[in-house]
Amino acid sequence: MTVGVEVDLLHAASMLALAATSRRYRRAALTDAGISMAFAAAGGIAAHRNAPHPPVGQRHGLNP
Repeated sequence: MTVGVEVDLLHAASMLALAATSRRYRRAALTDAGISMAFAAAGGIAAHRNAPHPPVGQRHGLNP
């Protein structure tokens, strides 16, 4: 997990806490939390796709 994903998840968690405690800011906080979770998901997918993969013969413990 990258630092950006972690920051987005922490931000989403803080917005959920704000939504739980503040009726005045609930709608904005929930919207913000949803957007932060979407960014975290996109960052996680991008990080997974860009992660280095082992050579084909070494993927499942098969060493030539």
